[in-house]
Amino acid sequence: MRKGLSSLIILTAWWIWKHRNSCTFDGDRPSVSHLCSTIKDEAHLWAQAGAGAITNIIPER
Repeated sequence: MRKGLSSLIILTAWWIWKHRNSCTFDGDRPSVSHLCSTIKDEAHLWAQAGAGAITNIIPER
């Protein structure tokens, strides 16, 4: 459980950083709903790629 939570924290921080950069440098508009959707999609991709501990944290689709 702890390993999955750590992975999810890293993933969330990474996408917040990328979203911030996109808004700052590319002129994109901030969107919390888009950011959350992106994080959920990426978490599912991580789980499919073998980050098994993260599957304990995120709900199934």
